[in-house]
Amino acid sequence: MTAIDQEFPFKKFLGRIDRMRRGRASVLYQIRTNHVPLNFYLYRFKRSDTQGCPHCGETETVRHYLFTCPAYARERQRLRERAGRSASSLKELMASDRKLEDLVRYISSTKRFKAQGF
Repeated sequence: MTAIDQEFPFKKFLGRIDRMRRGRASVLYQIRTNHVPLNFYLYRFKRSDTQGCPHCGETETVRHYLFTCPAYARERQRLRERAGRSASSLKELMASDRKLEDLVRYISSTKRFKAQGF
């Protein structure tokens, strides 16, 4: 995943997640900083045997998890129905309370971060 635009309003994002439960806020912060427990990141620290997605084998990055993994197509479709065009941009999904809540619903529905308290 390429770096998130440096112009991203980070202070506003922190204010949004400050009002959430700790587990959710933590995962969203990790996604925002690209330090999230997906296999691409875990492999770097020998916490995973592979960088591959457990569902499709593609490299499991934030971009893959949010936007391309076929295992989450149904959840992603619901995200698109709620967030519209913003559903294809992490920056847009994190730019407002309503869209951030749409992202939270997507993450929750995938159950990918259940162990992290999401």
